Amino acid sequence: TAYEIGVRLVGSEMCIRDRAQLCAACHGADGNSANSQFPSLAGQVPGYIAAQLTLFKSGNRANPVMAGMAAPLSQTDIQDLDAYFSAQQSILGSIPEADVTAAESGGALYRGGFKALGVAPCMGCHGPAGLGIPPKYPRLTGQHPEFQWSSKVSSGSNSTSTLTIALSAQHDPDTKHSLRNLRHPDSNPARSGHGPVS
Repeated sequence: TAYEIGVRLVGSEMCIRDRAQLCAACHGADGNSANSQFPSLAGQVPGYIAAQLTLFKSGNRANPVMAGMAAPLSQTDIQDLDAYFSAQQSILGSIPEADVTAAESGGALYRGGFKALGVAPCMGCHGPAGLGIPPKYPRLTGQHPEFQWSSKVSSGSNSTSTLTIALSAQHDPDTKHSLRNLRHPDSNPARSGHGPVS
């Protein structure tokens, strides 16, 4: 009956929510991380979280903590978690006055790339507003600046990694600071948004 189907759907949603609580300590109960070491999952592009969990589970993406978290998950669990977190509302941060200039410089790098190093604009993959392109390219808007930087440095052999490794070799603190502070394109000083500034 319709009632029985409704009960099953509600029960399924509760089970998914319960599974998502396993992620809450690091990523927040609703996927909005309060700790700058860990990424926010809320509003991530559909398919991206599932892909990363699958990589962690297989060992093709190295992270001892996440490998342990992903190990017991079934493919159904992985798909459910992906659907749950991608449906959550991302809570944007704010731009301190002291970081406005860095945010603007970060926005220029995001949109224009770094021609001297042959690095293409970030927006080519992550979109003009940093909202990502499903399922391969993740949402950047809403992430902590500190996590943005650490993930850029440790990422694989993509253009962003090339840029950050080169900058690290040059010890360019100003540009590093700009990359940390990529902000939301609609952001103004003291307004919401971790993403590229336009």
